[in-house]
Amino acid sequence: TGKPLIVNDTSQSPYFFAEVDAKAGYRTRSMLDVPLFTPERLIGVLCAVNKKAAPFTEADVSLLSAVANLVALPIENASIHEALERSFEEVQRLNLAKDRVIHHLSHEIKTPLSVLAASLNLMAKPLADAGGGRHRQETLDRARRNLQRMLDMQYKIEDMLQGKEERHYRLLSVLLD
Repeated sequence: TGKPLIVNDTSQSPYFFAEVDAKAGYRTRSMLDVPLFTPERLIGVLCAVNKKAAPFTEADVSLLSAVANLVALPIENASIHEALERSFEEVQRLNLAKDRVIHHLSHEIKTPLSVLAASLNLMAKPLADAGGGRHRQETLDRARRNLQRMLDMQYKIEDMLQGKEERHYRLLSVLLD
């Protein structure tokens, strides 16, 4: 209800749940419950049990309510902190999975691209010797340019995964050709 509750004889209260005492091996005779509020919502209940000297009173309600007001925000902050930690761990786990997928795909692309590049280089000389001139050479150059674009993308992906700055593979591949 969001209101304090005094139960000075738990055996007479419909709100008392005796099974908790049975499992804990404890005997609750009386209890005082006050709500734990944050500015946004009710987050729980603070409970005092078994007052020694006398029954719980409105003065006890005021005192426990003051304590509840002091502990509600730290409890909520701890709960939020735990949720943030769980979320951060999940983000880290998902980032690792993403990196593994990208790395795998990058590796799977690298071999076919390398084979295709070598094949184009092997085809260049026989095509030039066969004649047909400019049209074949333009087609071959276009294929090389597009292949090089895919290789450059693959190398950039690899560098990003390794956290390295961009390398100049294009210059290296031109020198090797």
